Amino acid sequence: MKVPFVIYADFESVIKQINERKKNCSTVKIQKHIAISFVYIIVYANGDFERKTFEYFGEDAPKVLYKKLREDAIYIAENYLDNVKKMNELTEIQKKEYENATFCHIYEEKLTSIPTHILSFLKRK
Repeated sequence: MKVPFVIYADFESVIKQINERKKNCSTVKIQKHIAISFVYIIVYANGDFERKTFEYFGEDAPKVLYKKLREDAIYIAENYLDNVKKMNELTEIQKKEYENATFCHIYEEKLTSIPTHILSFLKRK
């Protein structure tokens, strides 16, 4: 099944030269990436989403990204995902099509090849 939202994000960083060696370790760290900015865009599969793009520049970019993504996730859940709409009653034609169906659009297989316990779940009324 498709997920109605996807988030594309990108960090920008500067590289700081360091010389760090830990005791009992042969690895020497010579650089450290420091995130300084980010941008992200939220794409909604079912149309427009009012909070599309967010950009930020600052040394606290990772913390701000976490905070903004959390806010947007809560907003999406409350305004898009938690609003469950009742399904319209099936017409007589749709009921007959359902009863005579031989192909599952979710599993993309013939209904006879789907395990019985899953098929009985899908056919529940």
